[in-house]
Amino acid sequence: MTISRIVRPLVLGLAFASAAKAQQLAPAAFHTGPAAVRDAPAPPQLHSQQAYFADGAARLVLSAAGSVAGAYMGASVGNSLSTQHDLAGLGDVIVGAVVGSALGAGLLGSAPAMHSRCTAVARIGLGLLGSAAGSAVGFAIGEGARNFGGLVYGPMAGAIIGTTVAADLCGQ
Repeated sequence: MTISRIVRPLVLGLAFASAAKAQQLAPAAFHTGPAAVRDAPAPPQLHSQQAYFADGAARLVLSAAGSVAGAYMGASVGNSLSTQHDLAGLGDVIVGAVVGSALGAGLLGSAPAMHSRCTAVARIGLGLLGSAAGSAVGFAIGEGARNFGGLVYGPMAGAIIGTTVAADLCGQ
């Protein structure tokens, strides 16, 4: 199999896709003049309270995704940096997962602007601080469980909640 047999369909597909978008037909009643702009209905707007709850829910989901991805990457880094690759090296993996979870939740949960009044730096800084505080509280609560699950899931949940609350401080 040569490279041209792979590249040629990709190039042709991209060319046809861009040409098809440019040649789309508009409905007969669709006019682009000033009258169409004047007569067009305004897009629906979220009220302040609805936007605030939508932002909080979106930040919660993004924080959870960032926490899981960060925990996985942190555990991988902890495992690769560990000098012991057996059960004794599990502590490095747990520390890596907790730190990665806090960083992932803090960054991904606070990065989108949404309806925020803060700058990106202030919002991400607040998100990281909230994530660190939430992780510390979650670690303190999870440590009482006396098992590995409490040591990992406690800080993860704390990071998610801490990021969501801290990033929402920049809201309405």
